[in-house]
Amino acid sequence: MERNAGVLLLALGIIVILSLFSGSFSGQASKEKRGVNTCADTDGGNNIYSPGAVITVTGDKQGYYTDRCGGTLSVVENYCEGNKRRFKESFCAEGMGCMTTTLYDGGNRYGAAAYCG
Repeated sequence: MERNAGVLLLALGIIVILSLFSGSFSGQASKEKRGVNTCADTDGGNNIYSPGAVITVTGDKQGYYTDRCGGTLSVVENYCEGNKRRFKESFCAEGMGCMTTTLYDGGNRYGAAAYCG
C-alpha cells in the first residue's frame, strides 16, 4: 500500500511538471511551447521491480506508456533516455514472475502496470 502511495505521489509530481511544459495536462500546448519534448518516468527509470509508466510530451501530443508483461517471467520496461521514451524487455530474477497492479493518479485510473514480484 505504501509503495502504491509513493508511485501515486511521484506520478502527481511528474504530471505537474509536464503540465508546465505542455500548457496543460489535456495535451493542449501553447504556441510558444510547440516542439518541446519531455519525458518522465513514474518509477524513476529502468526499474523492473517497481510498476510505472512513462509520460511524454512532443509538441502538442502526449503519450502514456505503462510497463507491461513480456511473458510470465519478463517485463517490458518503459524508461526515459534524455527526453526520449525507450523500452526493453528484461527477465525477472529467479523465483520471480511478472505481476500487474493498477496505477492511479488523483482518482484517475491509468491502467495496469507490470513489475517483477
